[in-house]
Amino acid sequence: MASSSICASCKRGSPVHGFFLLGFNFLITNYIVYVNKMLFTTTKCPPFSLTCIHLLVNIVFVKAAKRARVFEPAKSNDNKGSFPLGKCICVGMLQASGVLLSQMSLMRNSVGAYQLAKLLQVPIVATIEYFWLSKTLSLNRITLLAAMILSVGLATIGNLDMNVLGTCFAISAVSATSIESVLYGHIHKAYRLTTLQVLDVTLIFSFTYMLIVTVIFEYGAGAFIMQSIVIVEPQAEFAFQKFRSVVASQINIFANFGVTGYELLAISSFLAFCINWSSVSINGTFGPVTYAVLSLFKTVSIVVMGAVFFDKGMTTKGAIGSLMALVCMGLYTRINLLEMFSSSKSKHTLLPVSNSNTTMREEEGGGGESAKDKKIYHLSD
Repeated sequence: MASSSICASCKRGSPVHGFFLLGFNFLITNYIVYVNKMLFTTTKCPPFSLTCIHLLVNIVFVKAAKRARVFEPAKSNDNKGSFPLGKCICVGMLQASGVLLSQMSLMRNSVGAYQLAKLLQVPIVATIEYFWLSKTLSLNRITLLAAMILSVGLATIGNLDMNVLGTCFAISAVSATSIESVLYGHIHKAYRLTTLQVLDVTLIFSFTYMLIVTVIFEYGAGAFIMQSIVIVEPQAEFAFQKFRSVVASQINIFANFGVTGYELLAISSFLAFCINWSSVSINGTFGPVTYAVLSLFKTVSIVVMGAVFFDKGMTTKGAIGSLMALVCMGLYTRINLLEMFSSSKSKHTLLPVSNSNTTMREEEGGGGESAKDKKIYHLSD
């Protein structure tokens, strides 16, 4: 009896399940930052190529799970219309664009400037959900979110080395990520898909788009194509030789990884899959706004860990902002879990039970109230 209660509390949609998703995503996201930092330091791995490898490994894991019948392939839902192929393509392009634009922002701005731009994610997501999905937030939630954004801004604003182009990249990256998270949550719920089903139909578009972007920008194909189109033959030949040289140098980086480099690459790729899976699950379970709040929590944790473990120091303003942000996030999470618990409890309080004897009499007599309108409810045990 006790074991069944524990299993019931851990099932999908329960508060325990939701708390596990939030904690798991937080821990894995912070761990992959450390692993990727080690990978970039020891191997000089190209960032776009690493993203492509992450997406490819994600596809392999999801396809292997489908092959092993861990989940069924996604099918059209007759009640919801045809499968949202266009939305899946948009999600794939937005996911890759968010990564690309954030990298370009970090190349031109300081980390502090990019973290400041990330504060826009919560209001952007809330605005999109309000106008597109007609979702509203309670006054308590709005108050907590506003206090949270101000607190995180207070904790993270420090070195703001930024320019106009880098700022445009940062805002575009946050906007792409916000729209992607809303679409992920919408597809997850509206078409009643599991997390792996959502990943199965969106990852291939993310990988294809990111592969094209990587070949163009990181391997010099874009410059070669443009020069081949607009310049004369001798210069086009020179452009081709330069393109070959860039490709060879990029391949040489991977060839010289060594055992440690390949181990870090494997760990990073597996962690990327775990992050992708848990992120889509959070979007489907809690919604995009909560996922945006989790992103703010990650930002604050990076500031705190930098001060504690790397002796970067923390100003009084940063400490107050971090403490206020953590309190607001704790209250917001408590509201989510309480609502989730209430929803889960109400679903199991009244259960419809068909009365076979009544149905048989009604079918034989052909009179009275229809059987489908007659339901008997009893309290669940």
